[in-house]
Amino acid sequence: MPKNLVVFDIDGTIVHSEYQHHESIEYAFKKMNCVEIDRNWFGYDHVTDNHIFSKVFEYNNGRPTTAADIQEFEQHALDKILELPKMEEIAGAKDLVQKVWDSDDWDLAFATGSLYRTALKKLADAGVKFKPSIVIASNEIESREGLIEHAEEAAKRLFQVNNYDRILSCGDALWDVRTAKNLNIPLLGIGLHHKEKLLDEGVKHHVDDWTDVDIPFLNSIIAE
Repeated sequence: MPKNLVVFDIDGTIVHSEYQHHESIEYAFKKMNCVEIDRNWFGYDHVTDNHIFSKVFEYNNGRPTTAADIQEFEQHALDKILELPKMEEIAGAKDLVQKVWDSDDWDLAFATGSLYRTALKKLADAGVKFKPSIVIASNEIESREGLIEHAEEAAKRLFQVNNYDRILSCGDALWDVRTAKNLNIPLLGIGLHHKEKLLDEGVKHHVDDWTDVDIPFLNSIIAE
């Protein structure tokens, strides 16, 4: 029987975490002596914490980042996010993710531009079922395309699948749209914050939240 894979973004897609993410990253920048920051995220080659931090750090500190710098940046972000209010699910996210876990036809993974330990904190706060091995973050991966590709490989290992028939990406931002186009996979847009921009970008399938999404709905998207 063919198997399909759904890859979920986290911030703004599964979890209401934009405020916590922003505050924790700003705090981490300051702790790493990064005060001159270009916040035009689309001006960067990749919209991931790893890539943006690496560029900002090098500009402010006069040297390339190391793996130790990334780890320190992540620790500062985690320290801050632990002080902030608990994050909540996007409406219906827990139920939809559970439906995917229970489905015989679908597997799942998470691919986020944020850093690994903060990503685990977000999912845990929201009560979303996950396994750490299928949460792919940007600690060692700069591109959004690379995140989804690694998420696919992680899902294959966990669920013992050789190949997926179709892969569906779910995200809330323009970079999710462009990543899906680059990988030639369908996208399900989610959320109200960027809805008009997503539709203007040509997103064919969009939901305001997860409350009315089920497995037949996912099937209908990839059947087109």
